[in-house]
Amino acid sequence: MTATYPCPGIRVVRGPDWAGRDQDGGEGHVGTVVKIEDSDWAKGKVSVIWDSGREFQYRAGYDGKFELLVFDSGPTGDQVKGAQCDGCGEVNISGMIWTCSTCTNFILCTLCYNTERHDTDHAFLCSLTINSPL
Repeated sequence: MTATYPCPGIRVVRGPDWAGRDQDGGEGHVGTVVKIEDSDWAKGKVSVIWDSGREFQYRAGYDGKFELLVFDSGPTGDQVKGAQCDGCGEVNISGMIWTCSTCTNFILCTLCYNTERHDTDHAFLCSLTINSPL
């Protein structure tokens, strides 16, 4: 399995190997990746500026640890080619897609998901590509 590093501009939150206490401002706070470390001693680390203004470095594959999760890839300009939002009709959705786990082939963009353009009793799966495993 190869590691995929978050690119600069991507929004992140705490990941499964989080060890930064409250550097991020507390659970649920969001930051932006500003630099991918490329020196031999720091490969697999990224620098993040949290919305509070504080900047720290985190493991993104370094020593097999992942301290961050992608929150939204929209700010990087990533698009999900071929995905159409069933809420607003946007084609080639920017950022992540939200797939209803109850309804067949029902996808929302982040804006429609956050504004509850579908049955809020249904569970949704979030992914970065149309072919992400569900």
